[in-house]
Amino acid sequence: MSAITNLDTILKSSGIPIHGVALLADNSIRVDYKDEITDEQKVLAESIVSGWDANIAQQQVEDRKIVVARHLMEAETGVVLSNGMRMRYADAAISNYSRFMTVLNVATTNNVPIEGVVFYDANDKKYTIASSGADLTPSQAMGILSEYTFLAAKEVCRQLEEISQVGGIG
Repeated sequence: MSAITNLDTILKSSGIPIHGVALLADNSIRVDYKDEITDEQKVLAESIVSGWDANIAQQQVEDRKIVVARHLMEAETGVVLSNGMRMRYADAAISNYSRFMTVLNVATTNNVPIEGVVFYDANDKKYTIASSGADLTPSQAMGILSEYTFLAAKEVCRQLEEISQVGGIG
């Protein structure tokens, strides 16, 4: 949302009858009032507009874009587990690992052998899971995915907090 669109929204949500708002070439703001505006509403509108700094508002939009871009990069870079493995936590990765963990859980709970199942970490290193003779046993894989679930959730919560500090996504 642009800074001027944001100002338009603020004025309308404050109950001020306007057609719209325009940012002029000299950085001044023009408010096009509807005919039914009262003197009190006009005073309120003028106080909101006089306190409005389009440059600050635009900087807040840019700050949000920077934070979101950094968060996307962090999610692709991934979290580092205690064993040194790095795993992505972008939405698709979380979804895939979650499904994979469910399959592992069902298989281990029901003593169904898992042989030759593979998954990849954020470095595209392949891990084979099997009851024996593989990179990981099903139990080890469950431990890795449990730790991953916790760390990924912690990072997503941190990111949401950062987004709220820069005014959410506009």
